[in-house]
Amino acid sequence: MTNLSVWQCQVVEIAKAMSVHPKVILLDEPTSALAQHETKLLFKLIRELTRKDVIIIYISHRLQELWEIADTASVLRDGKHVGTIEMEHATHKELLNLMFGNVEVKQRPADVVPDEKAVFEVENLTREPAFRNISFALKKGEILGIAGMLGSGRTELLRAIFGADKLDSGVIKVNGKSIRSPDPVMMKRNGVAFIPEDRKNQGLIQILSIRSNLNHASLGRITRGLFVDASREKELALKQIEELSIKIPGDEYLMTSLSGGNQQKVVLGKWLNTEPRVLLFDELSRGIDVNAKQQIFQILWQLARQGLSSVVVSSELEELLEICNRVIIMRLGEFVDEVDPDRLTVEELYAECMGGSES
Repeated sequence: MTNLSVWQCQVVEIAKAMSVHPKVILLDEPTSALAQHETKLLFKLIRELTRKDVIIIYISHRLQELWEIADTASVLRDGKHVGTIEMEHATHKELLNLMFGNVEVKQRPADVVPDEKAVFEVENLTREPAFRNISFALKKGEILGIAGMLGSGRTELLRAIFGADKLDSGVIKVNGKSIRSPDPVMMKRNGVAFIPEDRKNQGLIQILSIRSNLNHASLGRITRGLFVDASREKELALKQIEELSIKIPGDEYLMTSLSGGNQQKVVLGKWLNTEPRVLLFDELSRGIDVNAKQQIFQILWQLARQGLSSVVVSSELEELLEICNRVIIMRLGEFVDEVDPDRLTVEELYAECMGGSES
């Protein structure tokens, strides 16, 4: 299992549950890392099981899925049941009001406009068979989206840019400085941060405290020789907790005490403590609820106003249209197009990612 991707592990888990012919199946975020066609296959299987009187309890932050497969939706808030509605007659607004009260879904603010200066460039990056001849320039304060279906090479590209995987060829330029063989230490030193899709296993250390996790990437700022400056460590942790509005019982608690949205904020805060100039996000909002997602978007826009540049990969293509200044489409390991998020619908973006009329 260790050599499988997140979405492949998800498929194995679902298959394992189905193999025992259960009377009741509990699915917790089953599509969070599935491609669109895999999600459709899962939904088909769910419908077949319900026709055989199998009870499905389905938990998802992708609310649009509920209208496709659910008969009713029960909402829990702060550990309490706040209501149940029939999906046949439910509206998005009614469901969101039950979940969060009045959630304001915002579009990218008009003042989130990048500078003309390119601060980060990649030229002809290749790592076969995942991707080849990838080039783009990232402007100061820009949020650049990379859209593509699972298997298009998006995650592999971000990992190679950060130096987690070795490049076959190509050059990365940070503020004009060329880097031909990147590694994570070198990229961090040059102001690049990477927020991976698997935050539990790759972004955080679950057995350590929230405070330790928030300082894990910036140990040089809190150590004196072999010793940690406890007051400095707490100062940097509290700074991110306050600025990112991380809801915690206390910074000494373990990471396991936090929700998915707050864990994602801790990963981001960990890297912000390194004072980066470029942020690489792989699945920015994976496994977090609508309210937390909107908070993450607000943080991203505020960072862009401060001049930080971001590259965002997401399987939820609609969020790329919401938050990005520009979106590059990736298919089968290659960049095939660049689009303006303000001039494209979600349906058109999905069609482009799947190959347009060729799909």
